[in-house]
Amino acid sequence: DTTDERWEQVLKTSLYSAFYCTREFVEPMVARRWGRVINIGGVAGIRGSKYKCANAAAKAGVIGFTRAIANEFGEFGVTCNHVAPGHMENIPRPVEWDQQPRLDPEYYDRWVKEHVPLGRRGRAEEVAEMCVFLASEKGGYITGQSILVNGGMVFV
Repeated sequence: DTTDERWEQVLKTSLYSAFYCTREFVEPMVARRWGRVINIGGVAGIRGSKYKCANAAAKAGVIGFTRAIANEFGEFGVTCNHVAPGHMENIPRPVEWDQQPRLDPEYYDRWVKEHVPLGRRGRAEEVAEMCVFLASEKGGYITGQSILVNGGMVFV
């Protein structure tokens, strides 16, 4: 069960933060007629996720927001994309999993090996490298996209 407080907390952390950051920085980008907005989300917004309905809703909202910003500000040379990491090394398990007694750390490790075609968690630098590419001139013709950095887990 998701409480109202938890629902609001997750939306504020994931969706509202994308809005507030974009609102703060997009006007100077428009004035320069160049800019890059990169929202970090997660695969839950694409595939949904058991035990994480608030997170899935917030992440899906970030995807919609990303596409709207790409559409609204593209004519000013501003691109906006969404990077969706999968299960990552050195990131704690989702808090909702702690509420499920059967989802212990060993189960989590087995789950990753069974459900991620590359058989491992991602590394932060793999996500960072995608963001650097999107922020560069080389990423200048990519906008409104969700880039999945997840070892293939969404399509399996």
